[in-house]
Amino acid sequence: MEWEITFMLAFLFPWTCHCYPGQSPWDCDFDRDFCSWGTQTWQRLQGADPDPRTGPHGDHTDSSSGSGGYAVYGYRGTANLTSSVPFDGDSLYCISFWVNMYGSKVGTLSLLIDGTSEPLVVKSGDHGDAWNQVTLELPLRQDKFNLTFSAKSNSSDSSDIALDDITVVIGSCAPQTGPDCSFQLGTCGWKNKDGETHQFRLYAEGTTPPVGVSVDHTLESSVGQFYYVYMPALETFHETEALPKRSAGTVSPQLNFQGPTCFRFYYFISRGADVSLSVSMLGPQDAKEQVVWGKQNQLQGIWSKGEVTLVSPKSSVVSHRGSQVFSYVFGLFSIIFGQF
Repeated sequence: MEWEITFMLAFLFPWTCHCYPGQSPWDCDFDRDFCSWGTQTWQRLQGADPDPRTGPHGDHTDSSSGSGGYAVYGYRGTANLTSSVPFDGDSLYCISFWVNMYGSKVGTLSLLIDGTSEPLVVKSGDHGDAWNQVTLELPLRQDKFNLTFSAKSNSSDSSDIALDDITVVIGSCAPQTGPDCSFQLGTCGWKNKDGETHQFRLYAEGTTPPVGVSVDHTLESSVGQFYYVYMPALETFHETEALPKRSAGTVSPQLNFQGPTCFRFYYFISRGADVSLSVSMLGPQDAKEQVVWGKQNQLQGIWSKGEVTLVSPKSSVVSHRGSQVFSYVFGLFSIIFGQF
């Protein structure tokens, strides 16, 4: 039997419907209020930040109309936004939120479990005029707990930190399938390249961290994960012998895109390493590998951004490759594709 449903509208009222995600008591889009999150210092804004030198131009989901809201803090000192509904310690939770940290004097945003000193997430400094998503699974605990977003700044000028669209799912986070990947929930289909001398592997909390890398790039905390390769120093070799060349590569899932596409990633090279890095396009099996980006021994000891425009009319994959003659750690964290 087929059903036909008809809606008939008899009156129009001059009010706007504010819809919340509503899937959990912690979800909040800040369009109307702070939902179940308590604060005395964060503010709620709609539309563009009054100061064009800092803050977002609108909320994350509805920046064009100016009707959407977001939470913001832009003063000297510390401001906390704390969940009033406790989380069960013996349950898995996946939390996601969007953050905008734009301004020359932006401080630090941390996500902490109340009563602990080690943050789950730390974001510091100017991240550009853009909303960036953070997703992570909350660790299991013995007792109920509350979460706090803590913003800290040493200036009230060009220092706004904005937060929007908090969502919490009871259970594990859904795995990423690539090609975009934060490596928080696995490798998203990125695989080691055949024929290389070394392999990439996933670093996770509780395992021995690679030398020189204390935190990941996105969460900037010890609970963050990243994809890396470690090549130990050569123990012995004769000075008249050619140094053996060692290499590692990681290959993306199959890509299908039309027109120019931006490929952005972050990489880390340990200090003192003699390393060359490259990004290549791999087409059909009979096509030659095309190098589209490369670096040699640059910005060692910090997370650095790489960016290249990919242009290919056919489906292809992207390969990251590193080679060296001494020991080094090469780490990848956020990998992001974006259509122009």
